[in-house]
Amino acid sequence: MSIPGSLNPMYGKQHTKEDKELMRYSKKKYSNGVGIYDIHNNLINSFDYATDLASHLNISKVNLSKYLNKGLVYNKIYYFKVNNKD
Repeated sequence: MSIPGSLNPMYGKQHTKEDKELMRYSKKKYSNGVGIYDIHNNLINSFDYATDLASHLNISKVNLSKYLNKGLVYNKIYYFKVNNKD
C-alpha cells in the first residue's frame, strides 16, 4: 500500500524522463516490438511498444491486443504482428 501525502518518499518530487523510460521499458510485453502489416504481409510500420501503435491508429490498447493476439484483420486491410528477431 502506498503511503499518503507528505509521508510518501516521492511527495513533491517528479520522476525524470530517464526514470519514466526505464519504468516503461520494464513493462514492455513484446521485446522486439510490434508491426502493422497490409493483407499481403508487407510491413507498413514498426513500433517499439504496442501502446505507440494503438496511439498511432487512435484505438484502445485493449482493441489492439485483441487484433494482435487473435490475428484478426483490422479495418479490412491491416493486421498486427509481433516483430521477429533480426
